[in-house]
Amino acid sequence: MQAEARTINSYQTRLGHGPHVLCPTCGSQIHFIKTVNGKQMPCQLTLEYGDERKTLVTNSGRTVRKAGRDVIGYQPHWGFCKR
Repeated sequence: MQAEARTINSYQTRLGHGPHVLCPTCGSQIHFIKTVNGKQMPCQLTLEYGDERKTLVTNSGRTVRKAGRDVIGYQPHWGFCKR
């Protein structure tokens, strides 16, 4: 598991992501990824592997529902927002 964490951290450092902003509803730090449809998706800051249950947004803007272990991306913020 530590090797996976190092892989994710180096991947995130290499690619980077947009500036962090505060969610206007809950105040959490988030960032936006431009989806393939051209819309901005608010996402969590942590880059993660899929686990067959998560919805992830990849750095290329593809939204993957029930993402498998081969998918690396960010979880959309709407699942975490404390409204």
